[in-house]
Amino acid sequence: MAAGRPHAKHGYGDLKMQLGGFLKPGQSLHRNMLFDALYEYVPKDPNVHVQIYNYEITPGGFTNWHIHMGATFYLTLQGLFEGHFEEGVLIKGGPGEVYSEPIGKVHRGHNPHPEMILQGIGIALTAPSIEAIINVAPPAWAPAMKSTAT
Repeated sequence: MAAGRPHAKHGYGDLKMQLGGFLKPGQSLHRNMLFDALYEYVPKDPNVHVQIYNYEITPGGFTNWHIHMGATFYLTLQGLFEGHFEEGVLIKGGPGEVYSEPIGKVHRGHNPHPEMILQGIGIALTAPSIEAIINVAPPAWAPAMKSTAT
C-alpha cells in the first residue's frame, strides 16, 4: 500500500467522491443516480459484451493513445480527469461526475493533478466480437509527450 499524506490536510477533500451522507432524517433509502442519463448510448444489440473495471492514473500521468469501439461510461471517484483529443481537452471529470467518451475517436486520458492519484470506475459495452478499447500509435497531431501507462 502506498504511503501518502491525508487528503483533508492538503485541501483535497473536494477531490474525492461523496459516497454517503445523502439520507435525510426519516428516510430509509436514497439512490444517487449516476448513469441513468447515459442510457441512450447503450447498444441495443441483445448480445452485448460488458466490461466493468476500476482504473488509476498516476499524478500527471497519461493513458496510452486509444480508440473506444463501443459505448463507454466513466465515474470519477477521486481526483481529476481530462480527455485529450485532436481538438484539445474535450472531456473533464471530477469526483462523482459521470462522462462518456466518443466511439472511434483517437484520444488519451490525463490526470492533471500534481499529487493525487486519479481513481474511477469504467464500463465498456460492445458487440461480443469487438474489442472494447484498441491502443494505437500516437497520432501525427499529438504533442511529443511520454506515456506513463503500463
